[in-house]
Order: sequence, then C-alpha cells, then structure tokens
Amino acid sequence: MAEARPYDFRRPIQMSKGFERSINMVADSFAKLATLSLNNYLRIPVSVESLGARQVLFEEYTSTIENPSCINILGLHPIKVPGILEMDLSLILTMMEKLLGGRYLGRDVHREFTSIEGRIARNIVTRILEGLEESLKRMIRVEATLRAIEHNPDFTYIMNANDPCVLIDFKLEVGDYEGNMKLCISLSSLDAELAGETGLGLRDVRSEEERASDLDRIVGILKNTPAEVRAEIGRVCVSMQQVREMEEGQTFSLRQLAGEPLLLRVEGCPIFKGRMGRVQRKAAVRVSEFIYPIGERDVAKTS
Repeated sequence: MAEARPYDFRRPIQMSKGFERSINMVADSFAKLATLSLNNYLRIPVSVESLGARQVLFEEYTSTIENPSCINILGLHPIKVPGILEMDLSLILTMMEKLLGGRYLGRDVHREFTSIEGRIARNIVTRILEGLEESLKRMIRVEATLRAIEHNPDFTYIMNANDPCVLIDFKLEVGDYEGNMKLCISLSSLDAELAGETGLGLRDVRSEEERASDLDRIVGILKNTPAEVRAEIGRVCVSMQQVREMEEGQTFSLRQLAGEPLLLRVEGCPIFKGRMGRVQRKAAVRVSEFIYPIGERDVAKTS
C-alpha cells in the first residue's frame, strides 16, 4: 500500500503523472549514459543510479547544499533559466585523484578547488553533460554547457526562492566510494519550452526499442488474462409480481426468432454476434459479426 504524503495547497504540485513518468525515464537514461562515460574516462568501476524526480521550491533545494560543494551552473539552451548539477565535493575529488594516479580514493575533503583541479573538474562534468543532452532528447532538444563551477550555495541564485523546480537525485559509486549527485531544472521554464515549438511533446517519450518491448509485454499479459464470454439468447423484462407468481414449468417469450444471431458479451460488454451450433457434441457459438464498442462506431464511419 502506498504511503500517504502531505499536500500543501499553498504550493500546488505542477508535475502531472505523465510528466513525472517522462522525467524519470530521462533520469534513468541519463544514469546509464553517465555510467558508461565515467567508466571509460576513469577506467575504474563506476555506477550511477537514478533515485527519482520530485518537485521542490528552489530555496528548499539550495538550503540543503553544503558549503563548500561542487555546484555546476549549466546552460540548457533553449531553456531560458540555467540548471544546476550538484556533486558531492569528496566524490569529484575522488575522481580527480584517480585520474592523477592516486591510490587513496574516497577521502573526506572539504575545500574549494585549486586552479588545476577546477580545469579537471570541468572536463569530468563536460563528459557527463553529453549524456544529459542525449537523454533530454526524449522530451526536448537542448544544448548543455557548463557555465561556471561554484562552491558557495549563496552564489547560485539563478531562480527566485519560491520558483518550482524539478530535482532529480542520483547515487554514484566510484570504486568503493559512494556519493550523491543532483540535477535541478526550472519547472516553469521547462514547461514553457515543451509547450512551444521547440518541445517534442510528452505524448510518447520512449525509444523504438522501448515501445516494442512494452508492446510485447502488454500482448503477453493480454494473452494470459482470463475473460468471461457469455452468449445471450435473449432478454425479457418482468415485474416483481410476475416473478412471485412464477410456477414450475412456466415459460417466457423472448421475442426473438430461434434462428436470429445471439449476442456475445465479453466481461459484460457486447462485442460479437454469433449463431448457435455444435462442436463434438458440445454446444457452441460461431462468431458472425463484430460490434463496435460505444464511441467507436461514429469514428469508423468518418474514417
């Protein structure tokens, strides 16, 4: 059973179920691409896992950022408001130490980058951003660039404090060290671009392989789903008084000829018409006509 969550009517949730599902698919794809990119670049086992997306206020997010931290300010053209890719400081220093030939990975260090470390950090983040561009193509085509790296969250007010944003959490494992990464994008700016000509829409953000896999899964479920099929010989309406006066052997006229087609209901819904018959001494019904479900008959006539 799902756990109930409090809802603040002063801060309405603007992420629909479909939008949230699309964002999570983008996050999963980004995690996979980031894993491949960092594995190839660092030459050690790296794992990136998406922990899901949620809507928060920008001030709520920035209040959780440690000082100092690795705060990457992103340009996401054509999205007008910049984004943030935040990484644990010790995590990215661990990556640098591996690139520089160090052995002691995962040291707990809290300081700002030196000029050399800053250039190495830009190379690491730039490689990660390639996967972000590819993943966001499912929703919108963007050009992701690294504008700046900040350490103090007080210098990262790229949005108003009460602006809603999409926050995606990731867990990174670099060798034996584990850390966090967060991606923050302005919800209102993303929604505005999706509604415009640059957005690719939210109707279907799946790839061809994902659509084929989903179709096979749905067909497999339908093939193994039992459904009741009932042949209806006819119907008659009687009053409660007539029911009370019924006697053994009494008959009712169904106002239907014996040779007329029968109505076949699937889970109570009329779908087919058929005729009575026999198959190996068993009563059977041969389907003779398909009945359009309600609402589809007019569509079929106009197509």
